[in-house]
Amino acid sequence: MALSSAIVSIDPSQSIPTVPLWLSTAIRNLKVDYPDDNCEEVICKGDTGASEWRIKCSDCPGKIYVTGPGETLGMKFI
Repeated sequence: MALSSAIVSIDPSQSIPTVPLWLSTAIRNLKVDYPDDNCEEVICKGDTGASEWRIKCSDCPGKIYVTGPGETLGMKFI
């Protein structure tokens, strides 16, 4: 799936979902560990069509990291 088709566009009439605390903590930790990198949380459509939180890093064009225990973000730091 191409990056541009994966990111969910938010309808302005709908409320913007609140970033989960665990994800905002993870982003904050990434910014402390890697201050020169720009990581942000994004909402993508998952395989089931449901919206899911991901992390996008400006140093990795075209890649979005899956969030959660044992997912791709952990592999980035091995």
